[in-house]
Amino acid sequence: LVAESPAAAAVGTIDGIRTAIIANGQNFPDAVSAGSLSYANGLPVIITTPTALAPQAAQTLKDLGIGQVIIVGAAASVSASVESAIHGLGISTLYRAAGSDRANTSQLLADWAISNLGFSTTSFVLASGDQSLGGADALAGGPLAGSYSQPILVTNTVSAPGAVSGFAAEHRDARAGVTSRGSSNSVSAAADGVVLGAVRGT
Repeated sequence: LVAESPAAAAVGTIDGIRTAIIANGQNFPDAVSAGSLSYANGLPVIITTPTALAPQAAQTLKDLGIGQVIIVGAAASVSASVESAIHGLGISTLYRAAGSDRANTSQLLADWAISNLGFSTTSFVLASGDQSLGGADALAGGPLAGSYSQPILVTNTVSAPGAVSGFAAEHRDARAGVTSRGSSNSVSAAADGVVLGAVRGT
């Protein structure tokens, strides 16, 4: 119902093709990592069960006239059978961000958005992907980040930034600005320090 609340004509396109984002509806990190991309480009986030394409998801893909999808997460999050079912609807996969963990998946999605959709290389948003926190900060920050075409990177835990530090190091020549969402109970001071150090090359 949320995905279909705008008219199908409002769905964003990439290369002239209506595009949606597919994510696991039983765990939050991948879906919230896609929040800024969704907002910036008008791409609905359609959630599914991980091992079978949810009938509601299939219907939404049809109703919105989706021609291609971006899948967020590896096979454990969105299985090959789900992807095959989407293909069976005549919908292709534009890109799958299949990271080794939640932080790596967010890094891959951010890199893709930078390379293909003109997302910022000079700033990004850091939020907790810690399972115990439910992704509230990343969810709340998605539209704001999207309005500036900033990618959202999620940590693995409160204290472990994971692949986010690699992303920061990758873009340190641009002196990337980092905005952390939430208090130190969400992203610890130590994790912030690791990411900022990677940005600064220290």
